[in-house]
Amino acid sequence: MDTQTSQPQLELPQWLAPEPLPYYHPEVLRARRELRANRKAIEEIAFESLFEEFLDVICENGLGVTQMFERDPRGPDLKRFIAWVVRDPRRKELYYEAQAVGAEVCAVEIPMIADAKDSLEDSNRSSIRIDARKWQLKVWNRERFGDVKQIDQTVTVNLVEAMRDSQERLDRSRVVDVQARVVDGSTS
Repeated sequence: MDTQTSQPQLELPQWLAPEPLPYYHPEVLRARRELRANRKAIEEIAFESLFEEFLDVICENGLGVTQMFERDPRGPDLKRFIAWVVRDPRRKELYYEAQAVGAEVCAVEIPMIADAKDSLEDSNRSSIRIDARKWQLKVWNRERFGDVKQIDQTVTVNLVEAMRDSQERLDRSRVVDVQARVVDGSTS
């Protein structure tokens, strides 16, 4: 037999409730800093746990990245995650390696999409899928699949002639043309 009964919680009247501290109060500022630091630490842990799966999805061709972040109950932000990845040189290197692998996967998928004989997929949709993968190839592995723009330019400068021209310009700037004037010696 339960002899303890829960007592209803009484709310304090507004006139008895303590005044909230202003936003600039040192305790409020300290609590906000602490909250930001805790959020950042939690976010760091979440990002570290997502990193390997993220690399796997990128290696597969990157199509499931948004779904991966949407289904995660922690609600990580993809933009902040990417920023976290590229801040660290080692993670950034692994990310770019995964993109190179994903580009190779896309390169293999393109002919499969184009040759889909047994598929009832609309040809316009297939064309869009192929174009999207070709764009992804160019972005993820620019050296191998991107448009390489190279400009070769050869400039020959004759220094002797350039020095002579500059000396002539300097000499011309020193010469002052003055009109000759006759001064009469008589005084009036």
